[in-house]
Amino acid sequence: MLKAGFLYLCTGALFSVSFALDSVSWKSSNEFKKAKEYFEKNIDSDVPGRRVICLELLTKALDGDADSSCVKMANRVLFEELNRLRDKDPSSEARVNADVFDGFLTFCKGIKSQKAVELLVKEVKKSYSDQFVRYKFYVIMGLGFHKTDKQVSKLFSDILKEKDPLYHIAVANAVSAAVAQDDIKLLFDLLEGNYGWETRFESLSALEKLGDNTVVDKLISLLGNARLTIRLKAKLIDVLGVLTKLDLKSDSIPVWQDAWKNKKANDDPRSTGIPPTEFFGLKIRSDRLVFVLDKSGSMQEPLTSEEDPEGPKVPSDDENKFEVTSTTGSGDYMDPFTPKKPLKGQEFSAFKECVEIFNKWMEKKPVKRIEMLQKQMIKTLFKLHGDILFDILLYDSSVFPWKKLLVQADWFNKLDAMRRIDSLVTGNATNISDPVMDGYQYISAKGAKGELTGIFHRDSMDPFSVQDGIDSIVLLTDGEPNMGFLTRKKDIKDFVAKLKPFRKIAFHVIGIGSEIGTDFLKELAESNYGEAKFFK
Repeated sequence: MLKAGFLYLCTGALFSVSFALDSVSWKSSNEFKKAKEYFEKNIDSDVPGRRVICLELLTKALDGDADSSCVKMANRVLFEELNRLRDKDPSSEARVNADVFDGFLTFCKGIKSQKAVELLVKEVKKSYSDQFVRYKFYVIMGLGFHKTDKQVSKLFSDILKEKDPLYHIAVANAVSAAVAQDDIKLLFDLLEGNYGWETRFESLSALEKLGDNTVVDKLISLLGNARLTIRLKAKLIDVLGVLTKLDLKSDSIPVWQDAWKNKKANDDPRSTGIPPTEFFGLKIRSDRLVFVLDKSGSMQEPLTSEEDPEGPKVPSDDENKFEVTSTTGSGDYMDPFTPKKPLKGQEFSAFKECVEIFNKWMEKKPVKRIEMLQKQMIKTLFKLHGDILFDILLYDSSVFPWKKLLVQADWFNKLDAMRRIDSLVTGNATNISDPVMDGYQYISAKGAKGELTGIFHRDSMDPFSVQDGIDSIVLLTDGEPNMGFLTRKKDIKDFVAKLKPFRKIAFHVIGIGSEIGTDFLKELAESNYGEAKFFK
């Protein structure tokens, strides 16, 4: 059985928590009576959508006087929805309705009573076990709409002093949801403090949303922060572009300072950092990514047809062969894609074999979808910067991890990956959900020598509780999901959506062929920091 317990977060112990309502001494409004009656009839129902309706009615019933009772019912709704996960079964995640979480946050935004806010603060302070992490996470996010309340601001301050990075992300999400001018200091504290990349990413998103260009100088100075990952630096550059209305793809502090000072760039500055990874023309700014690649039977389909004799055109498809030419004065050959790195001995031999595979595929015109994938992936692997960590998940009806860990893109690993792609054999059905779920199973860790590496935790890891893991996933598919834990497109989309507040992973999609559901895949990418490209 695959991934037993993979998505377990809550247990039947949720039922032991009391949500008894206070008796109300005031004259109940019709809206409150309607909400309370619907709550009592449907709180234990498994009919999809009824808890969402319950939260909608409770939101309408908020009038100040009724808020405290409404909060207790809303908390119970959130608990019961999460209680669907009590079975410790992967499929239980599909039963959790993501709309309930959105409904709960909308409800929290409408609260008017300080006493009701106090009830939410007390929920966060309760000594729940780790099984209740998602419940507390959403309550913290809901409190973001009331962050000017003294008890809420103190709670957030206390949370940021604790060691649990998941709640740091929750605070960043909470501040971002209703960001205001007064939050600038806190956002910079999160950016400059010892917090995970997900927390810092959300802080940058909040500053972008705020749109205040008085913070530009300070943001420019952060370009020199050694703790910025590639994706964080790319996000910082994007935010600077929005705030300054300057289109500079540079991470050079002097270039940005000069351009901002003069409100225009006099040069064509070039990034001094790691260039983006290019795959099917998609430019991915990341140093920790996983490729999820389709090798199902339909990938054997031809690229051309009577209606389209030319077939799909991929950007930069006509690549020239690579020639090994110059060396340094000492006779070393310098890595063409990782500056200042000499290639010696066995690694130089591995590099030359990579050149042979690369040149073979650059001369080849793909006839089938699988060949199109092979050519583009070999080109991507060949040009991958040496500081990038990556892995590959191949899939048809099952999932076939290449390394089961994130590995450095040195020429030994690139050669091994290129050989694997060069000899790729197609399978049968299209199981999209399992490799996507597996894609969230990578965390960053320190290797034996202290270098940054990655670990793949299939079966044993809860993807909602992981921090500092991969920051990008690239999914390539040519068909509709027809196997796996989740076969409905909505369930796959909901799974990724539910992880978004926790993980901040950029989800990119490449679609090949006429059978793909472009609307589904485009929404999957664009609603999760990613981009989608289709080749039909």
